[in-house]
Amino acid sequence: MVIVKIAMGLVLTLAGSQLYWFFAGVAGFVVGEYLARQSLTLQSEWSLLFNSLKYSALNIVLAVVLKPLAAILSAFVLGGYICLSLPEIMGWNTEWASWYLIVFGGLFSVAITILSFSFSAIILSSVAGAILVVQSAVLNQFDQGLLALFLIFIGVTCQFILLRYSEPSLE
Repeated sequence: MVIVKIAMGLVLTLAGSQLYWFFAGVAGFVVGEYLARQSLTLQSEWSLLFNSLKYSALNIVLAVVLKPLAAILSAFVLGGYICLSLPEIMGWNTEWASWYLIVFGGLFSVAITILSFSFSAIILSSVAGAILVVQSAVLNQFDQGLLALFLIFIGVTCQFILLRYSEPSLE
């Protein structure tokens, strides 16, 4: 599962805004993994992966059929994921974090997505991809923060370069 998450995180970080269906699929994967881990039964890594991929596939189909709805849903999920995970990766005290933070991050991401899809897709995919990589790698706290900042910088830079060739849109 670690290799899958690192690979998904790297692709999302470097080209998530251009691969819209992948962007939506990773949002579904994050939700699927969270829901699987919250279930009361102890599950193997394979069943966690299968459950996560099931939600990922569902969100990819949604992205192909109803692109604007999937954009809003994916932005909400990834925005909440970022707001919940980024402070922890940076080494901050996260005792104050609650579901309010997830809702705020999700709503803020939805608002940005409605205003500028290409900008929000670049930022959300770069940050969420970097977080996915850093959470999967086994590093100490200081290294996690530095790696996350480095990956975010590289991801935003690469995606702005890709933006010159093709702008992502909801059409």
